[in-house]
Amino acid sequence: MVPGVPERVPAWEDGDQLAQLDAVLADGGAARREAFHRYRGEHRPIEVDVVPAVLDHVCSVGLPIGVAVFAPAAMQECGGRVHVTDRTVGGRVFAAIAESSVEIDLAGVRACHLVRSTAAHGPTSALELDDEDGRCVAVVTQFGMVGEDVHAAWEHLAASLPGIPT
Repeated sequence: MVPGVPERVPAWEDGDQLAQLDAVLADGGAARREAFHRYRGEHRPIEVDVVPAVLDHVCSVGLPIGVAVFAPAAMQECGGRVHVTDRTVGGRVFAAIAESSVEIDLAGVRACHLVRSTAAHGPTSALELDDEDGRCVAVVTQFGMVGEDVHAAWEHLAASLPGIPT
């Protein structure tokens, strides 16, 4: 802080879904997660074990989703209906999404948070998966314009996810 100069609030604190993703791209979301207690939007930790069940459910009901995976300063996103899911013995979960596929090593995921931020249809929930260093490695959410029924179904699913008792 510089005396006489107001502290700049990070864009993610009042930002929409894109600001949240930008914060993850900046440093894996580590600074954002450390200051998450200031975030005015809804956020709560949930069990990592629900991720495969979420993917299985959206597959079985035909609910399209978006998944973003992160590497240092890079993000890849895919979206659409989930055609098939699978789990391996080693703790990986696989999902074929539209013309893409995603494989997440759940053994390397140390925390999962449900985070709501403003998006195309208003407040939209995202499942953020963090590694052992507190970096966000994947986000499961709704991206862009989807039908109101799709958005409502996703929000209903997200609201039903059990939190971690504190």
